[in-house]
Amino acid sequence: MVQDIDIAAEELALGVLSLQEREALEAAARKDPSVARALRSAEARVHALGLLARPVAPPAALRARVLAAVAADGRFGRFVDRVAAILDVTMDRARDLLRGIDDPKSWADGGADGCDLFHLEGGPGALRAVCGFVRLRPGATFPDHEHVGLETVLVVQGAFVDSLGARVETGTQVEMVGGTKHSLTALPGPDLIYLARIYDGVIIGGELMAPGDPRI
Repeated sequence: MVQDIDIAAEELALGVLSLQEREALEAAARKDPSVARALRSAEARVHALGLLARPVAPPAALRARVLAAVAADGRFGRFVDRVAAILDVTMDRARDLLRGIDDPKSWADGGADGCDLFHLEGGPGALRAVCGFVRLRPGATFPDHEHVGLETVLVVQGAFVDSLGARVETGTQVEMVGGTKHSLTALPGPDLIYLARIYDGVIIGGELMAPGDPRI
């Protein structure tokens, strides 16, 4: 039995157990100190193995390909396909829009302290939507607003917490259905930058801002 626990503990430390197996083992550890000790010991052994591994330099050709890909797509290149899908535009168009984030001329005053907007037009699938990048300085808040239709948000830099208690970080894509409302505040770190697509507009301060409105 001890041997079985030791094996299971090592598998837990390596992250290869199923959710059900992991929950069962953790529950057993809360009840049995010997199981808890086995888990701590296995975690220490796995950690020690990681420290023994020697760093390996990538082949020069691989490094060159990676650097070339980064140069071609820019620092937000990993989001090209997702931006293309959200805005219903080509990959090349999405790539250009992501590069535009670093162009100061892309941004306009967002109407709130520490907030800027990068207005965008989507493809056929986003004609009924308000689309754009939003940039918030750390600590700045995008005011309380109501989504008329489905809102999709993709965070490409930074993180925020919203008034509903959700924390959203770089790489996360979230959706909120029409009729929901919240505000959001940028967390400490780099400027928060996210892509937003809201079908049929957004209500801010009781005023509807619909697609095509020059203020958004």
